[in-house]
Amino acid sequence: MPIDGELRRATNAAGDLIDPIDPSASTAPGRALYGVYCAPCHGMSGKGDGPVAKYYPSAGDLTKSDVQQHDDGWLYSVIVNGTEKMPSYAHELERMERWQIVRFTRTLARRAP
Repeated sequence: MPIDGELRRATNAAGDLIDPIDPSASTAPGRALYGVYCAPCHGMSGKGDGPVAKYYPSAGDLTKSDVQQHDDGWLYSVIVNGTEKMPSYAHELERMERWQIVRFTRTLARRAP
């Protein structure tokens, strides 16, 4: 898959990226994608309690303010580029799929007790 312009920008200017999905759109597609790509480590709750987390105990808690305080472009950039402990999903997920996961990730903080 060729790297599109947005993917290149995600590396350099995460804060400049803006979620193109209509705010009133359902988060169900993002939830489904999150369940496949993110939940194994982060858990469906986002608290880092997925089934793989026992092997990699540093899976981040996506409901915490230190994650949620970042803008959507930052979250998108993490999905694209990965981190030292998380793989990049630049080639597994299409542009809109990444944004759908970002939108669903935002709902995790609202669900956290």
